[in-house]
Amino acid sequence: MKSISNIDFQLQKKSNPWSKPINSITWGFILTVMVFDFFNLKYILSTIGVGLLYIGFYDLRKENKELKNAWIFSIINLAVHAFGLIHVNTPLNVILKNNFIMVFILTVFQVSFLFIFRKGINKVFEENGVKPSKDPLLRIIIWRVFIVIFSIKNLGSVWFISIPVIILYFYNFYLLSELREDLASVEFKNLDESKDFKSKKHVLGYTIGCIILVIICNLGSNHIKLDSTKFVSAKSSKYRDKLINMGFPKTILKDMEDKDINMLKDAIHIDVSSETLMFDYTEENAKDQYGGFKTIKKAGENNLKATFVYVELKDKRMYGIEYFQWIKGNPYWHDGFIISGSETVDLISGKLLYEKDGTNYLAAIPRLKNEMISETDWFGIENEHKEITGAVNYPFNSSKQRGYTFYQIRIRKEVWRGKNIFNYIHYTNPFRTSYEETERKNSMFSDKKRQHTTMFKTKACREHEEEN
Repeated sequence: MKSISNIDFQLQKKSNPWSKPINSITWGFILTVMVFDFFNLKYILSTIGVGLLYIGFYDLRKENKELKNAWIFSIINLAVHAFGLIHVNTPLNVILKNNFIMVFILTVFQVSFLFIFRKGINKVFEENGVKPSKDPLLRIIIWRVFIVIFSIKNLGSVWFISIPVIILYFYNFYLLSELREDLASVEFKNLDESKDFKSKKHVLGYTIGCIILVIICNLGSNHIKLDSTKFVSAKSSKYRDKLINMGFPKTILKDMEDKDINMLKDAIHIDVSSETLMFDYTEENAKDQYGGFKTIKKAGENNLKATFVYVELKDKRMYGIEYFQWIKGNPYWHDGFIISGSETVDLISGKLLYEKDGTNYLAAIPRLKNEMISETDWFGIENEHKEITGAVNYPFNSSKQRGYTFYQIRIRKEVWRGKNIFNYIHYTNPFRTSYEETERKNSMFSDKKRQHTTMFKTKACREHEEEN
């Protein structure tokens, strides 16, 4: 009988109307004050977060003027988040990366938001003669300020600082959620049952709008418009004929400009190395000649033929041509490449070529650069080397998509052998978790990268091998 009476008491007990808005606001701030990058879900989580803040403050907007202002801040927060999505999914992400002014403005906005919320909640307590057990909002504000200081001082990577900070973060928000118990005895003014439906309808519309916005930004930002001109293959000349007779691939020679060919007129040696880079290959087991099994790669729908041409001149100057041609597949969505090697490479030129509506076109490679790169290895040793980087994509419905970079190899006197490395990153669609210049993206463990590596020998090395 006692247990039955307890159940009856629970059923008759009035539910706490403050629970829903306080819970929504707590989770909203959890997902927006700190960014959690779980499986690249940070933009989805933050979108959910700003939506929850709007829902929570929509419910509280009739309590007092300060909480109504907090609701207005939640609307501004929706707009700020939408701008953030535009920023992160367009080249603005590169232009404004690590921008201190932007971080400062967003921090001031968040702290102001929390202050207004705190003022509104404290007013509710004061008007009803209730004393809260804790002041979690003040603790969260102080925590947020310290986070900015830690970021400026680069202390976030120090584990004995970051772990307590994260624990304190969740504890403060736990205290915030407990405010609903302190407010249980306070009359809740906005008891309109339709409010939940209205606010959730607004947030659903906003979420759909954000999805459309991200799609538009990805489509617009990850397809580069080329500044193309009509291209007519050069006619035969004595220098071109000489290079062809020495083994220079004729198809590549036809795509190169006369000014580049003239630099190779004194060639004494040419080496050519080709490889098909398969971006969606499948692996199959096949029997070898000894009856055993070996794994072979079977080409899929996206295949790029990479060809490296090494040219040595009589005055010991050395040049490289990295030529790439799409056999199958279409690079429409902002691909990128990186050329490096054992020796310094100095860029001379680079072009993209394609055919559309029966006409050949030529364009400069977007963002073609030749810069010194500094990298730190596994042992903490910093190394510097020169790289050639560029972006690649072609107009829709184009064909015979190809391109090349022409550069000088400044090999050291005591070196007889060299290595050339061509890394190509390919995307089959425009959708990314954030906008990055593909050629500058860390693709060490990416399945979208393929590599063509070639070794070459100098004249001194060849002569030494012939003598022995």
